[in-house]
Amino acid sequence: AVQVAGAGRLALPADCATPLASVQSLGVRPEHWQMTPGDGGEGLQAQVERVEWLGDVTLVHCRLAAGGAADDTISVKTVLPDSAALAHGTPVRLRVQPRDLMLFDAQGRALAV
Repeated sequence: AVQVAGAGRLALPADCATPLASVQSLGVRPEHWQMTPGDGGEGLQAQVERVEWLGDVTLVHCRLAAGGAADDTISVKTVLPDSAALAHGTPVRLRVQPRDLMLFDAQGRALAV
């Protein structure tokens, strides 16, 4: 697993051959995030910053719990029922399947997962 400063841990694939010391950043496509309202459970702790309804999908922009910088915002592409209310500051947990993580080195090059 890899620790995301102040927000929680994400599991890496069991057969990941990349040494953690060479990982500078993680990437996840917005559609691969799984979001659960509430502040308990597995995954990264975050809060809703903004919600964009785009017709058939919704983008939920979340700030990591310990985040302060713009790059600590995660966009989640999801389908929410009309009755779902995710106000600014709502706590959520963000999870991702290990196979959907992308790893990058300090030069921005993709590493083998």
